[in-house]
Amino acid sequence: NVAIPNGAYAEKHVASFIGFAPVDDPEVLVLVKLDENADFETGTVAAGPVFAELVDESLAYLNVVPDAASFAREP
Repeated sequence: NVAIPNGAYAEKHVASFIGFAPVDDPEVLVLVKLDENADFETGTVAAGPVFAELVDESLAYLNVVPDAASFAREP
């Protein structure tokens, strides 16, 4: 929930996901934070796919070969 000035919580939610890659020798660290997540999804569901795309593109840009753990994704 998101706090508002009167000390209560607004009906707004934040979803976040943080991670690094490749696992064995990290080259990138990414934090994805989605403010006002209207669907009330968890960080893994809402921000996880954004994280995965950013890491994939970042590793490709840096010419870093992902390790096997980077390919372990759920269908």
